[in-house]
Amino acid sequence: MSHDTMSTTSSTSRKIWPADMRQCNRVNVGEAERLASVMGGGVLALLGLARGGLTGSAMALGGGALVYRGITGHCEAYHALGLDTHRHHSRGETPITA
Repeated sequence: MSHDTMSTTSSTSRKIWPADMRQCNRVNVGEAERLASVMGGGVLALLGLARGGLTGSAMALGGGALVYRGITGHCEAYHALGLDTHRHHSRGETPITA
Protein backbone atom coordinates (compact mmCIF):
# COMPACT_ATOMS: atom_id res chain seq x y z
CA MET A 1 0.00 0.00 0.00
CA SER A 2 1.27 3.43 -0.81
CA HIS A 3 1.47 6.19 1.76
CA ASP A 4 -1.36 8.11 0.02
CA THR A 5 -3.68 5.11 0.18
CA MET A 6 -2.96 4.55 3.87
CA SER A 7 -3.61 8.17 4.79
CA THR A 8 -6.86 8.18 2.80
CA THR A 9 -7.98 4.98 4.52
CA SER A 10 -7.21 6.29 7.99
CA SER A 11 -8.92 9.64 7.36
CA THR A 12 -11.95 7.83 5.95
CA SER A 13 -12.19 5.53 8.97
CA ARG A 14 -12.09 8.52 11.31
CA LYS A 15 -15.13 9.95 9.58
CA ILE A 16 -17.11 6.73 10.11
CA TRP A 17 -17.00 6.87 13.93
CA PRO A 18 -19.27 9.28 15.77
CA ALA A 19 -17.64 12.22 17.50
CA ASP A 20 -18.51 10.89 20.96
CA MET A 21 -17.04 7.40 20.36
CA ARG A 22 -14.39 8.04 23.02
CA GLN A 23 -17.15 8.38 25.62
CA CYS A 24 -18.39 4.84 24.89
CA ASN A 25 -15.35 3.32 26.59
CA ARG A 26 -15.31 5.38 29.75
CA VAL A 27 -15.84 3.87 33.19
CA ASN A 28 -19.50 3.81 34.20
CA VAL A 29 -19.54 1.03 36.83
CA GLY A 30 -18.86 1.65 40.52
CA GLU A 31 -16.01 -0.03 42.38
CA ALA A 32 -18.19 -2.43 44.41
CA GLU A 33 -20.02 -3.54 41.27
CA ARG A 34 -16.74 -4.04 39.46
CA LEU A 35 -15.42 -6.28 42.24
CA ALA A 36 -18.67 -8.26 42.36
CA SER A 37 -18.63 -8.65 38.55
CA VAL A 38 -15.08 -10.00 38.52
CA MET A 39 -15.65 -12.41 41.40
CA GLY A 40 -19.11 -13.60 40.33
CA GLY A 41 -18.15 -13.77 36.67
CA GLY A 42 -15.05 -15.79 37.47
CA VAL A 43 -17.07 -18.32 39.48
CA LEU A 44 -19.73 -18.53 36.76
CA ALA A 45 -17.10 -19.02 34.05
CA LEU A 46 -15.37 -21.78 36.00
CA LEU A 47 -18.65 -23.55 36.73
CA GLY A 48 -19.58 -23.32 33.06
CA LEU A 49 -16.26 -24.75 31.95
CA ALA A 50 -16.59 -27.61 34.45
CA ARG A 51 -20.14 -28.35 33.32
CA GLY A 52 -19.39 -28.43 29.59
CA GLY A 53 -21.89 -28.70 26.80
CA LEU A 54 -24.03 -25.91 25.41
CA THR A 55 -25.30 -24.79 28.83
CA GLY A 56 -21.79 -24.73 30.26
CA SER A 57 -20.55 -22.75 27.28
CA ALA A 58 -23.31 -20.19 27.79
CA MET A 59 -22.43 -19.95 31.49
CA ALA A 60 -18.73 -19.52 30.70
CA LEU A 61 -19.49 -16.85 28.10
CA GLY A 62 -21.74 -14.94 30.52
CA GLY A 63 -19.11 -15.21 33.25
CA GLY A 64 -16.45 -13.95 30.88
CA ALA A 65 -18.63 -10.97 29.99
CA LEU A 66 -19.01 -10.15 33.70
CA VAL A 67 -15.25 -10.41 34.24
CA TYR A 68 -14.69 -8.08 31.27
CA ARG A 69 -17.24 -5.62 32.70
CA GLY A 70 -15.48 -5.67 36.04
CA ILE A 71 -11.98 -5.25 34.64
CA THR A 72 -12.81 -2.47 32.19
CA GLY A 73 -15.37 -0.74 34.39
CA HIS A 74 -17.61 -0.23 31.36
CA CYS A 75 -21.08 -1.70 30.99
CA GLU A 76 -22.65 -1.31 27.57
CA ALA A 77 -26.16 -1.81 29.00
CA TYR A 78 -25.56 1.06 31.46
CA HIS A 79 -24.25 3.16 28.58
CA ALA A 80 -27.36 2.49 26.49
CA LEU A 81 -29.62 3.37 29.45
CA GLY A 82 -27.63 6.46 30.40
CA LEU A 83 -26.67 5.06 33.82
CA ASP A 84 -23.37 5.81 35.52
CA THR A 85 -22.88 4.33 38.99
CA HIS A 86 -19.18 5.22 38.98
CA ARG A 87 -19.73 8.98 38.86
CA HIS A 88 -22.51 8.95 41.44
CA HIS A 89 -20.43 6.88 43.81
CA SER A 90 -17.31 9.01 43.40
CA ARG A 91 -19.26 12.16 44.28
CA GLY A 92 -20.50 10.58 47.51
CA GLU A 93 -24.05 10.12 46.24
CA THR A 94 -26.05 6.92 46.47
CA PRO A 95 -25.28 4.73 43.44
CA ILE A 96 -28.07 3.98 40.97
CA THR A 97 -28.91 0.30 40.83
CA ALA A 98 -30.38 -1.33 37.77
